[in-house]
Amino acid sequence: MTKKLIYITCKGYTLIYSLVFMLIISILVSSLIIISFFHRSNVDNVISYEELFTQSRQFLKIRTIYGDNYFEGFKTSFYKDNQFQIDYEFFESDWGVLKIKGIKATNRIDSVTINTFVIKQGEQDQKSSIYVANIDRELQITGNTSIKGDVFVPSRGIKVAYVEGKRFAGNDLFLGNKYTSTTEVPKLNEYEELIKFENIKNRMITFASMNSQNVYDNIYNDTIINSFKNSTILIYSKNEIDLDNVIIKGNVAIVSENRIIANDACILEDVILIAPEILFKRNFNGKIQAFASNTIQTEEMCSFKFPSALIVSSSMSKEGSKEIYIGEGSIIEGLVMLQNNSGFSSKQSIIVINNAKVMGQVYSSDLLELKGEVYGTVYTKKFSLKTSSAYYENLLIDAKIENTKANEYLGLIPVIDNKQKKENIAKWLY
Repeated sequence: MTKKLIYITCKGYTLIYSLVFMLIISILVSSLIIISFFHRSNVDNVISYEELFTQSRQFLKIRTIYGDNYFEGFKTSFYKDNQFQIDYEFFESDWGVLKIKGIKATNRIDSVTINTFVIKQGEQDQKSSIYVANIDRELQITGNTSIKGDVFVPSRGIKVAYVEGKRFAGNDLFLGNKYTSTTEVPKLNEYEELIKFENIKNRMITFASMNSQNVYDNIYNDTIINSFKNSTILIYSKNEIDLDNVIIKGNVAIVSENRIIANDACILEDVILIAPEILFKRNFNGKIQAFASNTIQTEEMCSFKFPSALIVSSSMSKEGSKEIYIGEGSIIEGLVMLQNNSGFSSKQSIIVINNAKVMGQVYSSDLLELKGEVYGTVYTKKFSLKTSSAYYENLLIDAKIENTKANEYLGLIPVIDNKQKKENIAKWLY
């Protein structure tokens, strides 16, 4: 029996194709393994960053509420297995009347920096509606005047008046506790030097000049946005600065040796304005701190979101009237302050026109003419009122001052009971 051997032959290129196919499969499998590894690593990093951010934000909030020494030299572990240790560094600085407090958290993978605006609220500031210095004249009210909250008034008290053909229309002179005021408005203590025009201007110029690349002599771009994690941008000019059709946000100070005009077509957020005179045109809407040595004027229907501040304060101004004028229908959320540091006896006043509204604090070391509404606290040496027929002192007609509950817009500067104050976060910064 003869056996036949059958040989199966393959051409060379078939074997090559098989090897190439196996190589491709190997590469694909390896790629999938590598992608899976890096995806898992990225997921862990994302979780690490998110938890680091959340935890750091919580620590900063706790430190703000409970005190600066609460986390002094504090270190903690990120995971329960102590795989990642986090180092925390706390820091703070001034931004106008606001305090910036921040935290930098670092672990093996990520680093997070968070900043906040912090305000200080006095306990009695939260309850008081009026503080009028104890001069030789009672406080008179008439018309639809409404006062709600504790009052600090002259020893002669509060009385109703019949003026300009109006009688008092309310049932109660005020709702709250009554105290006798002193002969002066409460001192601002450490804030008095902080808010002086010369001091705030020199501080901003010096601070920004540490990095000369951040100093400009004009509005160099239609949009300027600078994080508070960066150095301050300073725009400085000896001439008038007209802000129109621009967007400026964040860590930016604008200084003019002449005047600043802010139009309704500009968007300003968290910036500081410094000039002898500052004018906000009709329908301006922003969130700013404005410091002037002579006058600040808002035209009709302006809106200033919290935490905003309008401050006139100077120790070097020549003798002459100083004024903050709040136009009809305007709303200020924050602080309106006039502080006479010049030593001159010329009259200086804050004027709040009909239908204007301040949500927060109004402080005048001299005169306050109040025709609008204040939801918060008023401090003044005395009230004034000028009509078409006469001039009156310590008289309120159709004014509203109410502070019957904790006011979220109070606290840019604690005035009464400065030692009894607590810190709260006004805004988380970017």
